[in-house]
Amino acid sequence: MKGLLVKDFLLMIKSKKVILFMLFIGIVGGINDISFATGYILMVLAILSLSTISYDEANHGLKTLFTLPVSKMEYV
Repeated sequence: MKGLLVKDFLLMIKSKKVILFMLFIGIVGGINDISFATGYILMVLAILSLSTISYDEANHGLKTLFTLPVSKMEYV
């Protein structure tokens, strides 16, 4: 599981220019309205997490993820 998290973080680091630009827009737009900045940054984080999942799906990595020896008790 640690390797999968490292892979996701490395994917995000590769797109750090886009992430920083989007966060900059959120901060500049949120100078007068903090609710805009909060919603915008949360939306950016949601899009990033979905992009890592779609990257796994495009490379047929979900089949590998579902075969890992992880039980439901480890998530609780």
